[in-house]
Amino acid sequence: MSNNLRGAFSLPLPAGEVDVLLNLNALRLCTEAEGIELGELLEKMAGDSVTVLPKLLYAAYKNKVFLTGGTPVYEFEQFAAQVGTLDIEAILENVQAAMEAGEQGKATAAKAAQA
Repeated sequence: MSNNLRGAFSLPLPAGEVDVLLNLNALRLCTEAEGIELGELLEKMAGDSVTVLPKLLYAAYKNKVFLTGGTPVYEFEQFAAQVGTLDIEAILENVQAAMEAGEQGKATAAKAAQA
């Protein structure tokens, strides 16, 4: 089974560009940090993206850093302050594209299972 939920993109933070990787592990990092289930995270994202988006992006940032064997250089509040200066619409488009890729992957897997 493949991991179709995957969105890799860069954030042009004022202190310098950082790469993020939004995938299942990033969602795990975020839900564990918040002490909530995935469904609750998605509900919160729909209702309060201003609060949830920096947390999700921070998890995606840490995920990318951990995957490449590094150590995160930003604490959450530093990261969130810089994310707050960015175009939220552009960021949401990247996050939505990653989530939609995951949904398309689920549909493809379901079709394959029925065949």
